[in-house]
Amino acid sequence: MNFLKKIFQKKEETLNLSFNELSPWLIKNIEFSLDQEIKEIEEAKISFKKAINILEEAKIKDKAGKRIETAVNTNKNTYITALKAFENKIELPSKYNYSYLKQYTLNFKDKIKNLNKRTIRNYHIIKTLIGEELEEVAKKLRGVDQSIDNLTNRIEKNKLKEIEEIHERLKELNEILISNKEKTTTEKELKKSQKSLLEKEKTIKEKIEKLEDSEEFKEYNQLKQKRDENKKQINDLNSDFLSYYLSIERSIRKFLKDDKKTIEKLKQPQKFFLNNTEEFQKILKQIKENIESKKVVIKNPEKTTQQITELLNFSDKYKTQIKKLKEELEKNKNKLKQNQFKEKLIELTKSLEELEKRLTKKTTQIEETKHHTIEESVEIIEKNLKKLGHKIIIKNVALDR
Repeated sequence: MNFLKKIFQKKEETLNLSFNELSPWLIKNIEFSLDQEIKEIEEAKISFKKAINILEEAKIKDKAGKRIETAVNTNKNTYITALKAFENKIELPSKYNYSYLKQYTLNFKDKIKNLNKRTIRNYHIIKTLIGEELEEVAKKLRGVDQSIDNLTNRIEKNKLKEIEEIHERLKELNEILISNKEKTTTEKELKKSQKSLLEKEKTIKEKIEKLEDSEEFKEYNQLKQKRDENKKQINDLNSDFLSYYLSIERSIRKFLKDDKKTIEKLKQPQKFFLNNTEEFQKILKQIKENIESKKVVIKNPEKTTQQITELLNFSDKYKTQIKKLKEELEKNKNKLKQNQFKEKLIELTKSLEELEKRLTKKTTQIEETKHHTIEESVEIIEKNLKKLGHKIIIKNVALDR
């Protein structure tokens, strides 16, 4: 198993390397192996297991009384069970990256600390009658512990963490450079498409400007103004008519209190008048006659009769003018329908809106193809190389791809 290794002599001079030259240089100059440390752990584990087995077979040589011997043998069995469980959990590293190895050594330290804490009483009781085999177990356990310490010292001394980060950043840089190359191609295609869309947008805007400066537009505007003026005049006439009517509405309702059908029609007085002019005027005249002959008694009879007279006089004018205005309005509406300006403008505007949506999408796509920066990764690589004793400047990173 080969790993990166720092060379032992620091190089004082600054070395300029291109991106493509860096990986081969790293392999050649800072490779190191953990074979020895892993072998030490494996051998220490084997020696420890043998020592446990020897202790398990060990017999009490000195007579110390049945009660004491029973206590020692009981504690020995408990102690050996704990040692075997601990030994079974000693595994060789399955990965060789810094974070895993760091956690591996920390976990071992926690396990050995817990083992010592749980078995210290057993150890001292056994020691009263069994010495040499017990001491050999303790010695071999310290050997396992020392092998783990050697592994820790090796990865820290040779700065495995910094070396790993260099390779991670190299991988990241390589991915960025490949991505940037692909994005450059995509960006060119997108910008070409964007240019075509911008030219189409310009053409449509020019057509809209030309259309808005045409005789067709002027005619459309004039017709639209006439139509709006017709509508306003019709609304004004309707308002005047309604104003006259409302001034005598109570009198009309009183006069027609038994004629619910006519009262219902008078909820829309203008419509009733235009559709039934003679009937409407006849009702007004009858009310006026009844007031004047005092057949109907109301407050302010003179004022009411005057208002009725005003409505009668206005109604003739209203009917004539409203008819004329509606005819003009219809005529202007028809002319507006024939005028193609609005239809053309809607079509061009719709095309422009669709085009601008596509342009917005294209602009977003171009923004997404912006190149990732490489400066941060390069700086971290150079910084970690310096920690390893090498002053290296990485040149032409982007040009190497």
